[in-house]
Amino acid sequence: MANSMFVKSLYSVGNRLCLAFILLLTYSFVQAAQLDIDLTGLSYHVGASSSFKAYEEAPRKLDPYGVFVFNPGIGIGIDFRKNSRDPFWYGFSPVIKGIYLRDCDNRAMYFLNLGTRYRYMLNNNFSLDLNLAMSFINAEKWLTNERKNAVNPYASFGWNYHFDQKDASLGMVTSFVPKNKKSGRPGTNSFNIIFINIYLALPVC
Repeated sequence: MANSMFVKSLYSVGNRLCLAFILLLTYSFVQAAQLDIDLTGLSYHVGASSSFKAYEEAPRKLDPYGVFVFNPGIGIGIDFRKNSRDPFWYGFSPVIKGIYLRDCDNRAMYFLNLGTRYRYMLNNNFSLDLNLAMSFINAEKWLTNERKNAVNPYASFGWNYHFDQKDASLGMVTSFVPKNKKSGRPGTNSFNIIFINIYLALPVC
């Protein structure tokens, strides 16, 4: 009985997390100037090797030892940065982003990232981003099929190519997620993970 109530409470927390993201996204969409659409892909388990395997049975592994894994998914984010018609288009801005992806065991994994982005313009077409956030994670524990929640620091570095006088851009982001045994990833909780994804940024207004 106690275990059943605990599992239900985890699902309840996950549902509240999803609802909070929907409400924040709805409010943010009205306030912000940039919409990010992310496609996730490659992940690298830092330090994994033939002698220190990540997850040999991973259905999405790209090598025998699970060092590299394909993690398909999609993310939607809001950047409160102004567009190119504003003199403060670059610099710091608040960012909120929700991501859904398939983990190494092909199970659903959810991220809600709340933080800030610093953008530096190299020239009229290229820019660099540094993103720092707290990441709220909901994932499934592989051995018990329980949903687990965790909070991790999150950092990423990106580069962007800008179209149409900076209003729209295409970028690639490299993200660092430190290991966390509470995040529901028992096969990878001994590893820091680097994710690589691409994203399209579009002006909201």
